[in-house]
Amino acid sequence: MNAGAWGSSFGDVVTEVTVMNDTGELVNLTHAEADFEYRHSGLDTYFCVTGATLKLEPGDADTITARMQAFYKQKVETQPFAEENAGCMFKNPPGDSAGRLIDISGLKGYRIGGAEVSTVHGNFILNIDNATASDVLNLVAHIQQQVREKTGTSLQTEVKRLGFDD
Repeated sequence: MNAGAWGSSFGDVVTEVTVMNDTGELVNLTHAEADFEYRHSGLDTYFCVTGATLKLEPGDADTITARMQAFYKQKVETQPFAEENAGCMFKNPPGDSAGRLIDISGLKGYRIGGAEVSTVHGNFILNIDNATASDVLNLVAHIQQQVREKTGTSLQTEVKRLGFDD
């Protein structure tokens, strides 16, 4: 995909990526060939990523540490941190926030089986009590239905699912 937060993403620093195709062949791709976009890349057609070359900016260690600590503080204040989860479940629709739409749809704290919508940030599904894949997928479908009915917005999943139909 192309994980990111607060205006930047992993693809921003990738110069080259090595992928494996379905026959086991390693293929090197340039940044342009990887086709990074918001929460997406052109890497979906490959079996897996085996390596990447990153271009990082040098900087003062204290400044970098302070920036990392500020991001960490922001994360623990605005996202569920201690509970098991897979990160943000849905892509933000253009000009809006999936978490806000889930919140105004009254879904924070809604639970199916062991899976629950976080009360801290609505775009996180928590594993509260040994949630099964079915619990999570049923909750995802319920969230999508409710948000569509209440706001007219169709939420698209951000998390990749392996071994399940989309």
